[in-house]
Amino acid sequence: CIHVHDENLLPFLGRVQSHSLLTLHFEYKTRDGKINFWDPVMHPKILETNTTLVGISRKQQEDFKKAGYPVEHVVYHGIEVEQFPFSPNRLEYLLSLGRITYVKGQHTVIQVGKKLGLDVILAGNIEDSTYFKERIEPHITHNVSAKKDKLVAYLSLPGTSGSRVVYTGIVNDVQKKPLYAHAKAFLMPILWEEPFGLVLIEALAGGTPVVTFNRGSAPEIVADK
Repeated sequence: CIHVHDENLLPFLGRVQSHSLLTLHFEYKTRDGKINFWDPVMHPKILETNTTLVGISRKQQEDFKKAGYPVEHVVYHGIEVEQFPFSPNRLEYLLSLGRITYVKGQHTVIQVGKKLGLDVILAGNIEDSTYFKERIEPHITHNVSAKKDKLVAYLSLPGTSGSRVVYTGIVNDVQKKPLYAHAKAFLMPILWEEPFGLVLIEALAGGTPVVTFNRGSAPEIVADK
C-alpha cells in the first residue's frame, strides 16, 4: 500500500497495482473560485484507480463529496499535546503563525492588535511577497528573524508595549512553543476554507485562547464561546 500526500504523484497512481491511500490536504476550490488540481473532470482516472481518499476534516470531506469524490473517511491531524507547555504568564501580545499570504489574514491580526493596544507577533514564511510588501511590511516595527530565540528577542525590544508589530521569520518546533505559551491569544482570521489548521491545535494544546473565523474546518477544532 502506498500512502500519498503529494498531488504531484496523482498521475502515477493509475500505474500502481497495489492499493493506494490518498490524503487530501487542500480545499476543493481556490480563493478565486477556480476548481483546483483535484477536479475529477481534469483528472478522471483518479476515480478509476485502486485508491482510497481520506479527508482531514468533515468540511473538506463534504466539499469533495459534493464534487463527486468518494471521500468516505476523515482522519484529523494530531500532535503530542504534552510537547506544548502551558504557562500562566501571559504577555501582552497576539500571535499569528503561518504562511504569510492573504488567505491567512495577517493584515487583520495587525488591525486587531492596534485596536486593542496589544503587540502583534507574526511568524511564518513569506509565501506571497507582494502581499507582504504592501499589506504587512509597512506595519512591522521590529524584525527579529535573525535571532535564534524569538521570545527572548521580543522581550528585549525597545519601544512602547502595545504598539509594536514584530516579524520573527520562519520558526521551528523549538522556537514556536514559547511563543504559543506566552501569547495572550492566537489569531487566525482565515479568508479561505481551511482544510484543517494544525497551528490551531498547537495553540490550544498549550492553553492559548484561539480566535478564528467560522470557515473551513475551524468550527470542528475551536469551540464557539
